[in-house]
Amino acid sequence: MKKTIILSIFGCTAIAVPNVRGQSGPDIINSSGGYAVVGGRTFEWSIAEMVVTTEVGGSVIVTQGLLQPIDSALTSVPVTGIPSSQLTVYPNPTKSIVNISFDAPASGNLSYKLLDMAGRLIAEDSNPVSKGSSVRQVDLGKLANANYMLQVFYTEGDKSSSSTFKIQKIN
Repeated sequence: MKKTIILSIFGCTAIAVPNVRGQSGPDIINSSGGYAVVGGRTFEWSIAEMVVTTEVGGSVIVTQGLLQPIDSALTSVPVTGIPSSQLTVYPNPTKSIVNISFDAPASGNLSYKLLDMAGRLIAEDSNPVSKGSSVRQVDLGKLANANYMLQVFYTEGDKSSSSTFKIQKIN
């Protein structure tokens, strides 16, 4: 029997479902939510999602909403989040330019992908970075007013980390 935890915080409902494949990190992309490991099982939640259900049949797992398990065997390089002390994305919302400010702990490569909410690639770029601070700019000026996902990746040797931001483009 599946366990479901329902939390109510300030009128928002969050539903946590167990991560049935047992990954060790979050695999959701949304503006609010998180994950926790309890008793060796990973639970993920998102705030303000109306209904989240998971159905399992044989080897097929389907989750309504954003809590889709990712098969970690498909990732050849372990990916961790970029610490917020090293990465800042601003302004958000924006009318045109979004700045990616990054403090690299060592020389490596910084890249980004800008996606629309349907997951289509809008723009991408990749550049080497030296140890220390750098700023990259992403121009959203010609794009329609909408929400976009900005994925930022930092690779140093065989270590890789990434963070994802929801960016709002306004007039």
